[in-house]
Amino acid sequence: MIDFELFPILPAALLTVPGAAVFAALVGQWVKEWIEDTRVMNLVVLGLAILFDEVAAGLYAWQTQTQGADLGILFFGALMAAFFGACLATFGYETVMNLLGKAGIGSRQ
Repeated sequence: MIDFELFPILPAALLTVPGAAVFAALVGQWVKEWIEDTRVMNLVVLGLAILFDEVAAGLYAWQTQTQGADLGILFFGALMAAFFGACLATFGYETVMNLLGKAGIGSRQ
């Protein structure tokens, strides 16, 4: 049996900050291969994280029949989870790359 809690594969897992961070980190690795301008890469990752989190919120709302004020809270929570998850993934990556550069390893020497 597949352990769905290991990676954010289900909509409910993507609606958490750790799930959004894992998603943003993985998407960031793919996006940096296609976008050469590193200044806009983080904005693209943030946009994709928000897009996929909002879609996951819609799927979760449809699955659980969420209505009314709870629907607004769900979509706002998805927006915040995507934002904090993308920030965590971006700043974590930048911190590691800067520390490697200080150690004389990697591209930021």
